Amino acid sequence: MPTTRHPFLDLVLPNALAPHMRHGPDHSHDPRPPESMLEEVVAQFGPHPALPAVAMLLGADHDCRADHYDAALAWLGLAETRLRLDLPPEAPALQAALGAIAMAREEASRHDSARCCAAIATALRAALQFSAAH
Repeated sequence: MPTTRHPFLDLVLPNALAPHMRHGPDHSHDPRPPESMLEEVVAQFGPHPALPAVAMLLGADHDCRADHYDAALAWLGLAETRLRLDLPPEAPALQAALGAIAMAREEASRHDSARCCAAIATALRAALQFSAAH
């Protein structure tokens, strides 16, 4: 007499017999929280006109790394607004940062975290260059 087995029994049974981990994977490779990175920026650059936007860009980077793309898009929009308010419109650093933010938005809408984080890093460098130019 043929035995009828559930089609997914071969997938479930080995996992049910495998020993479980006592502890989950460690978090040693997680990105640092935006607050600690912002403290380093403040220590390095001191008072900076783009500091609120830098904080928002760090938040966008953190959310993008965690695959929270809607939150990253919201942070990017806020950072763009703060940069427009805090930096003079003729500043080349502003234009470079806004271009990088536009690229980061595009990559976040595609759910490509690596490219989004790279564009955010470019925006951060451009925003922080303003003090060097003025």
